[in-house]
Amino acid sequence: MDWRGPLAPGLFWGKLDRPDKTLPPLAWHPLEDHCIDVACCAEALLTRTLLGDRLATLGGQANLHHGQVARLCVLAGLHDLGKFNHGFQAKDGRGGPTAGHVSEGVALIEVMLANEPETDEVIAALDAERLEGWASDDPGANVPAALRLLNASVCHHGRPMKVEGWYLSRSLWRARAEHAPLTALRRLTERLLRIFPDALTDDTPPLPSAPAFQHAFMGLMTLADWLGSDRREFVYSREDDPPREVFARPTAARLLLRSGLDGASARARLGGVAPDFTRLTRRGFPPRPLQTTVLGLPLPDGPSLTLIEAETGSGKTEAALARFFALYAAGRVDGMFFAVPTRAAAAQLHRRVFEAVAGALGEDEVAPPVVLAVPGYLRVDGDEGRRGLAAFEVLWTDDPTDENAPRRWAAENSKRFLAGAVVVGTVDQALLGALAINHSHLRATSLLRQLLVVDEVHASDPYMTALLRTLLRRQREAGGHALLMSATYADEARAILMDEPAAPSLATAVAAPFPRVSERVGARRIDHIVEGGAREKRVWWTLTPVTPAPEAIVEEALHTAQQGARVIVLRNTVRDALLTQAALEARAAARGVSEALLFSCEGRLCPHHGRFAPEDRRRLDLALERRFEAPGGLVVVSTQTLEQSLDIDADLLITDLCPIDVLLQRVGRLHRHTRARPQGFEEARCVVLTPPEPDSLLTIIRRGGDGKGPYGWGTVYTNLLALQSTWALLRARPEARVPAENRALVEGALHSEVYRALLEEDPRWAAHRERLMGRAMAERVQAELNLARWEANVTDQTALFPDDGRKLPTRLGEEGRSLRLNPPAKSPFGATLTEITLPAHQCKDVPGDVEEVRIIQGGEGFSFEAGRRWRYTRWGLKRVEE
Repeated sequence: MDWRGPLAPGLFWGKLDRPDKTLPPLAWHPLEDHCIDVACCAEALLTRTLLGDRLATLGGQANLHHGQVARLCVLAGLHDLGKFNHGFQAKDGRGGPTAGHVSEGVALIEVMLANEPETDEVIAALDAERLEGWASDDPGANVPAALRLLNASVCHHGRPMKVEGWYLSRSLWRARAEHAPLTALRRLTERLLRIFPDALTDDTPPLPSAPAFQHAFMGLMTLADWLGSDRREFVYSREDDPPREVFARPTAARLLLRSGLDGASARARLGGVAPDFTRLTRRGFPPRPLQTTVLGLPLPDGPSLTLIEAETGSGKTEAALARFFALYAAGRVDGMFFAVPTRAAAAQLHRRVFEAVAGALGEDEVAPPVVLAVPGYLRVDGDEGRRGLAAFEVLWTDDPTDENAPRRWAAENSKRFLAGAVVVGTVDQALLGALAINHSHLRATSLLRQLLVVDEVHASDPYMTALLRTLLRRQREAGGHALLMSATYADEARAILMDEPAAPSLATAVAAPFPRVSERVGARRIDHIVEGGAREKRVWWTLTPVTPAPEAIVEEALHTAQQGARVIVLRNTVRDALLTQAALEARAAARGVSEALLFSCEGRLCPHHGRFAPEDRRRLDLALERRFEAPGGLVVVSTQTLEQSLDIDADLLITDLCPIDVLLQRVGRLHRHTRARPQGFEEARCVVLTPPEPDSLLTIIRRGGDGKGPYGWGTVYTNLLALQSTWALLRARPEARVPAENRALVEGALHSEVYRALLEEDPRWAAHRERLMGRAMAERVQAELNLARWEANVTDQTALFPDDGRKLPTRLGEEGRSLRLNPPAKSPFGATLTEITLPAHQCKDVPGDVEEVRIIQGGEGFSFEAGRRWRYTRWGLKRVEE
């Protein structure tokens, strides 16, 4: 039975079951035993995953000596030393003032560095004279490296802390009757040294003093504590149990294996060889030229950074999966984090990745779990979960106590998403590991053991690019691996992320091959040309001046659909998409055109954009893909939500002017597959809605260089130089061969040399360019200020981590407001919605304390009040204007 009732004399509790603070605890777990649980989890992570090698590389070593591992485990076992204080122990309801344990533990370390009456007693309790000799110290170091590592262990709750001086009440640590905190701490230290005797071997090299080693160890400690605190596996001790390490060591090893953190079983099934490529695709297709090139890449002896540049639809996703399995089978990575730009894209991709893993390894407990790392979703493999009533409780579709429970561990809390085995999520989740925020160390350290895949890197702004660059450098410095993918990446941008010394000239950039697979090997870049290339298509541009009334747009779309063609009308803003959808429906009704030609979901006509709840977005995406698979004409009105992830194949694209890299992404929806086309659409056609006059973009540049105009020009796409040069390029080239001319198109509109002629043409362009450069510089500086600096010691980082609840963003700009719906609302498409997100730019009138709104269900959709009235219908979320 679990230990119950009052603590035995001289014992201290580490974990409690106390759901009602007015009643005694239901059960408790001895503090010593919990510390041993976590120490054994740290041991398993250091020896059964690649984290031991990654830490060693950060510390300037090839690997960790077994004595070094033991010393780190002893330090891990001391992570909760602060819980020995009387104030923390009083939280069991015994009475008296209470206290925490992290600040208190840090203060106990600090007192060893001060000349205080208690210093000798604390040193004796921690055997600190021996401990301080465990790590090498830099000359002039004010804090011994071993104590910095102990500090990192104690700060396992998410952020570095430092306590200046012995400010805490001495009464917290003085002996009281049979409870003597420092005596108990001494007992724990001695027990840990007996459990990990290699820590005392004389031939053990000193632990590294490198700051990055300290930071990675702190992240490992957070992960070890999460694992060791999982009561489903680490059940509370019983009075007649054998020594705790007899239970904890095999439990930690089993938990890592069952959660997928330890991939030994999966690698054994693969036999050390990557699976045949045909097992990674649903229909068993053989590899395409791009995929063949990636399959032929050598396995790296050290860190690797790979960039895949290829057109949309060329099979980049499967190429990345093939690269992952090659590295995974060879033991170079323990897992993968597949990062995409949006939540919707992640939800779409999760199924493909799960099917690839299942095809390669099966669907049993040996295959690593595939986690969807998107807040608000609970999806692992093919299982869906939901939040329970109790805090942190997650209910799954089957018994949560069964053997599959450890597979879902990483999905149950967003802080540990990156600790999963195979994870699909947004790039924001990865970037959180670069910021000076709570639990960034857990995210960053977990990522070191994975292949980091980042899709559509062209979409990153200067702020996000700076964060991503930090993550990529950290992966390389730890001996890890990363893979970037883009359909339209400019060489100047590539040079930044690949850490190349200089950006290429325009001539060099245009001459570069496309498609291309590039590897960074040491300080060199090796390019691999894709032999055979992809299926080429010719795209014909038609430039049409845009007008505020979209009747001409919908007339052409309807006429084309009646000929059996599939048409996408893609507007830069939601406002213009809604105006176009309304005009489309009105025109179809006036002409007696069948509604079957218009996109609908669950029998309701609708546009496709980002202001639908996630539950409805899933329905919209599925309905759209199914409709594009069916024969016959179709018109769908959308925003950027159709640019990526969805497998749709259109005959005609009508789109607002946008930068060339974005335009090529949109063109990727045209002629995506080989099939019979309606007459007149044998070649891809794209109608680009341009400014009405040659100097229209110039006229929206304001004093100071900012630009703000209609159709997202200057707002959605802030670089008017890119828009102007794209427009000029399209005028000069009425047709293009894609992807053969992708490189020339992208560089011909986005390279800095192209802008020079515009800068000389009119001083307003120069002012705009100066404004763009100033904004970019400010974003890079902001990124530098927000970064967790692994080049500085852990104890010197405390001022960077906000402790007042402030959030550091992964993207600059205002965030939308998420509000709970009370009661849950039925959407127009049949989904049950519990939450709705308001657009950031429309939230100024919403009071800051509003977290929940009462909904009014009636007619089509529902309404609610938040600052003003909002309406959610088949059109999405709209603010009701007064």
